[in-house]
Amino acid sequence: MLPQSYSMKHPELLNGTLMSTMMNVTTAIVGILLNKTFYPYLERKNISICTTRRVAIGAFILTVFFLVMYGVDRRLRRVYAETGEMISIGWQVLIYFFGGMAFPFFIPPMDELTFRVAPSEYKIFGNAINKFMQAGVGAYISKAIFSALGSWFQPTNGASNIMSIEAYTTAKTDNFMLLMAAISAFQVLFLLLPPVEKFVKRVEEYVKVGNSREE
Repeated sequence: MLPQSYSMKHPELLNGTLMSTMMNVTTAIVGILLNKTFYPYLERKNISICTTRRVAIGAFILTVFFLVMYGVDRRLRRVYAETGEMISIGWQVLIYFFGGMAFPFFIPPMDELTFRVAPSEYKIFGNAINKFMQAGVGAYISKAIFSALGSWFQPTNGASNIMSIEAYTTAKTDNFMLLMAAISAFQVLFLLLPPVEKFVKRVEEYVKVGNSREE
């Protein structure tokens, strides 16, 4: 997203780094609305969304996030090829909006599941493992993908990096966006598989019964 922002027209102070705060703001607002409005409404209607489906919703929105990013990127390249002009950095607001919407759906359910499953004396340790799986393992996978597909981020016009529209539009970063969308879409389908949903529900029920016995 930051390299993309260097290929967009923007005021001096409204750079790519500042634009990235849009996702944090959206995440906070959506999180508040979910906890204060959406989930209480479902509870009043006796509607329950299981853990796997809540995470699947987040993964679906994340898929949309990458597809919107790809669409904006294609527009950026097309406008530059046809007119030599840059599109407005305001287009990134739309991308970050969907990114900010995704996280409140799939991060909290995973944290809640970890907290419920971990024994009382290992709550902190369980949360640490959960965060390592989310961020640590994810970072290693991302690094491996980036290393394998590093050529997609290399300009073909002789520039040393893609921090300019002349160089950015010669790289194949848009392919990476489609790959990320495909991975997110696969996650949605995997989480909606009946065996996966049943497994998570059995774990939750097992923990619930165990806690009842302790009480």
